[in-house]
Amino acid sequence: MDVEDVEDVEDTPTLACITETSGVLLCHVNVAAIADYYDIPALKEIVNRKIKTILDTNWSPYGFSTVIKQAFGSTSDTELHSILASTAAEHILELVGQEDFFTCGVVNNFAADLLKEVVTKYSNREEELQQELDDKSYHLRKFEGYYKEEQARCAVLEERISHINDSFSSCLKKLNGTTDCRNCDVEFKCYIERGGNWDRPTYTLRCARCHCRHK
Repeated sequence: MDVEDVEDVEDTPTLACITETSGVLLCHVNVAAIADYYDIPALKEIVNRKIKTILDTNWSPYGFSTVIKQAFGSTSDTELHSILASTAAEHILELVGQEDFFTCGVVNNFAADLLKEVVTKYSNREEELQQELDDKSYHLRKFEGYYKEEQARCAVLEERISHINDSFSSCLKKLNGTTDCRNCDVEFKCYIERGGNWDRPTYTLRCARCHCRHK
């Protein structure tokens, strides 16, 4: 390969026709081609690192197809090719929308049709997954509502149980400390009377003989 091939005026677009990012990338690709031609590993490494940094921080689909064409046409550096391929895969949805991506000469007709089909299926599947996610989110919100309702019911039941326990404890305490009825003054025989509402019942200790209330 001649050095003149790297700087072919007909194949290299002017900076006025491309974005600033792709223009900088093309300059680095030309340096990469020189490093590859003269087999300078250190220079290859530096250039590839700079190219990757630009792609990671200043990505733009405009002019990227030209960068691909220049890189694959002027250098056999597999690391550089891998960097560009990885970037293309990451931004394939944007690139498919660029008309020049399929006319740059790197992607053949079959690969172009294949990519379009893959992207279409991917987009359709993405929509299906989004719909599934929306449905699951809806059901999750319903379950969260049911859960909150059950929490409220449990809180009411816990309060009722606590009230019942307190009432029973009061009766038992009174029973343990009572030997004679305070009204009929006989040996204390008793029963527990249930009162109040169903949700807040009350329990009263009464004399079995005269029904006097002990509290």
